[in-house]
Amino acid sequence: LGFSLPARGQAEILGRMGFKAKVKGRKLEVSIPPYRCDILHPVDVAEEVAIGYNYDRIKPEPLRVPTTGSLLPSTKLRRKIRDLMAGLGFQEVTSYLLSNPETQTVKMGLQGVDLAELANPLTSEYSVLRWWVIPGLLEFLSKNTHAEYPQKVFEVGDVVLPDSEAETATRVECRLAAALTGFKAGYEDIQAVAYSLLHHLGFHKWRVKPAEHPSFIPGRAAWLQVGGVDAVLLGEIHPQVLEAFQLPNPVAAMEANLTRLLPEAFHCERV
Repeated sequence: LGFSLPARGQAEILGRMGFKAKVKGRKLEVSIPPYRCDILHPVDVAEEVAIGYNYDRIKPEPLRVPTTGSLLPSTKLRRKIRDLMAGLGFQEVTSYLLSNPETQTVKMGLQGVDLAELANPLTSEYSVLRWWVIPGLLEFLSKNTHAEYPQKVFEVGDVVLPDSEAETATRVECRLAAALTGFKAGYEDIQAVAYSLLHHLGFHKWRVKPAEHPSFIPGRAAWLQVGGVDAVLLGEIHPQVLEAFQLPNPVAAMEANLTRLLPEAFHCERV
């Protein structure tokens, strides 16, 4: 119980609780009433002593552990990014990690993408693990065309990529995806968001590299390279993709690979 109580005091408490208790040396002999079928172990007797003593009289003590608890660096990073995006006027959404090839590739104008598939999916709608987040945002926007424009949404979440060298044949990366749609949504709007993100994360130098991506309008998409690594993909969504998702207005979107940008935040040693 964490506190010292003389044997006679314990016997007195148990007596009040309907038990018969006798002190024999350093031990306590307890007779359990026949109607107390819930007493199965000496621990149960100790619990009765605590109840009779009154839990409110027991002084709480801090838990003694060998380590001090704290948030993981990756959790701190996710919270920091959520605060930034909310400050930029974006609304956070959460979509499923499970998806389907139609949403992840076909509607996005992609072909030949290797997806992590489920062995025994319960439904074709959730048969693969998503490999990027933007399609989920477009799916969300397509179901909210009745809402007021402009609309600005984001999601911080994981994606799963096939990796033959990994123990599980897959690897997990953390991404930030953002999309904005409205009558005048364009590349410059989403570029400003991407630049704010990089500044907020402590980056001051990056290179803009034109991107050729089927999901985006040619000449209106780019990679932001940080330290020579393609870290952020951004641009204006292709009209064919908008039609596939039945989106009536232009959409500008970005997806940042947080695992590439800040690998130290996602490196956790196994204990």
